[in-house]
Amino acid sequence: MGKKHRLLKTITVLNAFSLGGLFLINRTISAGGTVKNILKPDSGSYFHSCQGNVFYRVDGTGEQPLLLIHDANVYSSGYEWNNLVDQLGKRYRVYTMDLLGCGRSDKPGIEYTNYLYVQLISDFIREVIGESTVLSAAGLSSSFAVMAAHVHPDQIKELKLINPVNLKQLSRIPGINSKCIRILLSLPVVGTSIYHILCSRQNLEYNRDEKDFYNPFRVTKKLIDASYEASHIGNGQGKYFQASKDG
Repeated sequence: MGKKHRLLKTITVLNAFSLGGLFLINRTISAGGTVKNILKPDSGSYFHSCQGNVFYRVDGTGEQPLLLIHDANVYSSGYEWNNLVDQLGKRYRVYTMDLLGCGRSDKPGIEYTNYLYVQLISDFIREVIGESTVLSAAGLSSSFAVMAAHVHPDQIKELKLINPVNLKQLSRIPGINSKCIRILLSLPVVGTSIYHILCSRQNLEYNRDEKDFYNPFRVTKKLIDASYEASHIGNGQGKYFQASKDG
């Protein structure tokens, strides 16, 4: 009985040291990922939604409002629109936001759903913009924009969708594997470590080059740096968004 007790105690101590080591590694990775400070949180304002604070910027001299929504990825942010804002600002009053769970916005440990973002878009237009607006969204976020226009047609004057996800992909039903991935990513320390592996610089470069851009030569080093930083702001809290998306 004494030997079993000592063995169990040794295993417990080793597990505690292992988890402590992983915790320190996770914090180091998060700190290193944001050291360049490309996504400056003081470069814009914050909208206080019911689920958390949402970062946004307002640029341009046009009278008509335009809301730009980035693709729904943990490494995405409003920074992706930077090269277009000056040109669009000649015609529009341009609003760019970081979706909840992404970039400089809060990343609460909640379940992220399409309806959450539909409600976020609607609340933002009503409380910040204050009038019917042109809405442009990219990738998976296009589905949020379409549903927002359907639910609140009085708020959205026009839709502009960039590379929207096809309906076949949107109609997929979660299976056992995806549910297991969600549970695994949501774990306190181990899930954060897995998240950091998924958001490694090498994986982000692959996603940008092979999945996001038609022409990979348009992917700049600064965009990769900004993407890496966006995924690591919040000490790995982006894992909850990733867990909901994968699950």
